[in-house]
Amino acid sequence: QRQQRMAEYAYKLRKTARQNNIAVIITNQVRTNPDRYDGQKIAPIGGNSLAHTSKHRVQLRRIPWGTFVAKLDHSYSYPQNEAYFTIDERGITDVEDYSEYKDENEILSQEDMA
Repeated sequence: QRQQRMAEYAYKLRKTARQNNIAVIITNQVRTNPDRYDGQKIAPIGGNSLAHTSKHRVQLRRIPWGTFVAKLDHSYSYPQNEAYFTIDERGITDVEDYSEYKDENEILSQEDMA
């Protein structure tokens, strides 16, 4: 019943966004699922209904050195990609040379970044 309501609300939001030519952003909390052995230990709390009604899914993670990664996890229009950025007193700033972060990012597991 909860999943049906979530899907219903997500559909209404999507319909409203199309009718008014606006963007709708939905945030979803994640949790660790220790029962999973296939490498997908992080699961969205909103369930699959939000995932399937979303046109684009972006996963935000924090990595060392005050840097964040925005990974385009799923999109009907764009290929998977990721962007590195920092947030400080200047605002949001792109990280131009992220090669040093990428090596560290590959070493850290999803549990460390959650």
